[in-house]
Amino acid sequence: MKTFFRSPIVQIVLAFITAGYLKLCIATTRWRQENRVAAERVWDAGGPVIVCFWHSRISISPACWDLKRAQEPRALISLSADGEFIAKAVAWLGFPAIRGSSTK
Repeated sequence: MKTFFRSPIVQIVLAFITAGYLKLCIATTRWRQENRVAAERVWDAGGPVIVCFWHSRISISPACWDLKRAQEPRALISLSADGEFIAKAVAWLGFPAIRGSSTK
């Protein structure tokens, strides 16, 4: 079963379905932003902004700021097989991945 879910075509299909579901979640969630003024001051000055999310929050991170206004976003994602699926899903949301890991 593990081999089936890690096959490239299955990962692409699951990433597409997951991205669609996440777009629905993002569109239907009520958001509250705190201290956005600080990030906007940096953007207005042309500086970079680093936004960090823990595992369970990465999938909805695109909703936290206007992607057209911010610098081109990237997501740091593990080199693991599970990370491959996540990298594909967030790429469909407009977040190309930077792949890295603390283990070999």
